Amino acid sequence: MKRQTKKNNKGFSLVELIVVIAIIAILSGFLAVLYVQHLKEARAAVCLENRDRLYEEMNTTYADGTYDSLDEAYDKLMENYKNRKLCPSKGTYSWEANGDGINQIVCSVHGAPSDTDKDNKDSGKTFPGTDLAINSGVWPKSEDFKDNYEEILYHPSGIFEYEGSYYVITKDLTLTRERAASGPGGEVYPWTSTEKLTGKIYEMTDDDERISGIKRGDLVKYKDSYYVYNAGDGGTSDGTWAPNPNTGSNVWYKIPK
Repeated sequence: MKRQTKKNNKGFSLVELIVVIAIIAILSGFLAVLYVQHLKEARAAVCLENRDRLYEEMNTTYADGTYDSLDEAYDKLMENYKNRKLCPSKGTYSWEANGDGINQIVCSVHGAPSDTDKDNKDSGKTFPGTDLAINSGVWPKSEDFKDNYEEILYHPSGIFEYEGSYYVITKDLTLTRERAASGPGGEVYPWTSTEKLTGKIYEMTDDDERISGIKRGDLVKYKDSYYVYNAGDGGTSDGTWAPNPNTGSNVWYKIPK
């Protein structure tokens, strides 16, 4: 007798479908949690960076006699920045004592600087050939802006990664959703506040030493610090001569560690 095989066309059983749906739901929830956590950490890092920069400005204007006290410097600078979004999480800043006689800038969302884990902005990676940490989640995404008109102020900071390349913000930079979408050094606005790092690193050891053939985005190590060259044409020429970073020339930006 010829044996006939019966083809099974039942597909998934109800139990199997329920298991598959449950797995998808669990994975979706896990990915959503990771994304939300990353976004929170990125915003906290930007807020901390902006507060650090604001504190540096306060100290500078107090030291040069522009203001008679840090309290006055804080009030004046905050007045200047009143139309800028300093905290990406919409926090407000205040100038408060920390208990040991020293005031600090406190965010209503992220707390005092000591409450904000600085490791949040450290991806755990370093820029090749250096000990400089690569910050994560610095450049904002479209969803970080509530609308097309909102502006977020970014201060000079350390190295960050964007779409496989490394950048540094060297000057105050105000971003809108459109500007952010063009990427660091994009076509929507002039490439004057960010530098794309080339990966090339020079080293200077003498105080009167100069360097030749340097291009925009190159790094120089000088006395255990790293500086990015932020002048020139972006690397389309054979490079140029550059002064020593100890001259204080504005062609250099010292990358914070």
